[in-house]
Amino acid sequence: MRTLSEILGFVVFAMYGASSAAYLRHFFQPDAAVGAYKRTLFRATLALHAAYLAVGWAAAGHMPLYNRFAILAVVVFAYSLIYLVVETRTGQAEVGGFILALATIFFGVSLFSFGQPVELDARFQGPMFAFHISTVILAYSALFLGFLFAGLYLLLYYEIKEHRLGRIYQRLPPLELLATMSNHANILGFGFLTVGIVAGSLWAKQVWDLYFGLDPKLIATAAVWLIYGAGVLAARLPGWSRKRSAYVSVLGFFTLVFSFVLLHSVVVSQHNF
Repeated sequence: MRTLSEILGFVVFAMYGASSAAYLRHFFQPDAAVGAYKRTLFRATLALHAAYLAVGWAAAGHMPLYNRFAILAVVVFAYSLIYLVVETRTGQAEVGGFILALATIFFGVSLFSFGQPVELDARFQGPMFAFHISTVILAYSALFLGFLFAGLYLLLYYEIKEHRLGRIYQRLPPLELLATMSNHANILGFGFLTVGIVAGSLWAKQVWDLYFGLDPKLIATAAVWLIYGAGVLAARLPGWSRKRSAYVSVLGFFTLVFSFVLLHSVVVSQHNF
């Protein structure tokens, strides 16, 4: 017999797929009726996803972080929530279908993977750790979106430069708007990362009696913070081009990937969670 969490998971997965399909249909064949309900459907999906996470939290007795696939469900929620904020602030939903298609795939990977809740170390169950990890997940989700928008900006920029625009590129938002969307996402990501680093330092003081050690992942995270901080500040300078901001976003994201993927496999870190 299916548990409530499993049933909710299947419903959320189906709703992400339906939301993505609605956005994509409106992208390729603009329709007023579809345009009117697609965002409502997306918001309902996010609400059910929040309920799904809450049920999993209640069942495990702590945040659903017992394996990487469970963490992925939290990441998808943060990523989708940040996208909704950016979409609402800019009023542009043309790329929503592609953003939500990725959310559907990643949520499916999380849902259909194997893994049971396990008891976490007591250090990783307190409210300070929960706040730290939540803000960091929100930060990296926002920075990933900033990277996607920056990537689209650069692709469209060079397509325009070479005079070879196809139908898909013609339906994308203008270059200026893609740059604005990337900037909004990066500002949100940088803000959440700043709060997450501070919260992590306070948590580390409780657990290891130090605020910031020479842990390789902490150093890499500091590098990510500096890159994005410089990018956010530079974007406000006169004469700083949107293309440069896009490249900074790409550089920052690959530094982030390096800190998570490569460092995790080659160095010993206290941040192997």
